[in-house]
Amino acid sequence: MLPVGIENFEEFQADDILILTLLCSRLKGKKVDATEVAAIIEICHTASLIHDDIIDDADTRRGQLSVQEKFGREMAVYCGDFMIFAALGRTDLRLKPWYRAMFSRLEMIRI
Repeated sequence: MLPVGIENFEEFQADDILILTLLCSRLKGKKVDATEVAAIIEICHTASLIHDDIIDDADTRRGQLSVQEKFGREMAVYCGDFMIFAALGRTDLRLKPWYRAMFSRLEMIRI
């Protein structure tokens, strides 16, 4: 059963969001590629886990070294940020001139 109400938003799982996206698209009579939507959701979810490990200063994630532990805190921040922008780049936002300019700048960052 899906949680109802904005106060329960943190209880949503990636699968719930995917189902809601597909259902809402059907209400408008649009077809949505579930694979593309799922990929975007999973990329953003993984990025949020990387950022969560940074906030919690976690050394491991599911028994493996966290990204920050393996590559350093700064690299983990860059990795999580890049994943979010890469996911957004798979949406119609990539057609907006301001988004293209911002993302090209991010891609040029040298570590």
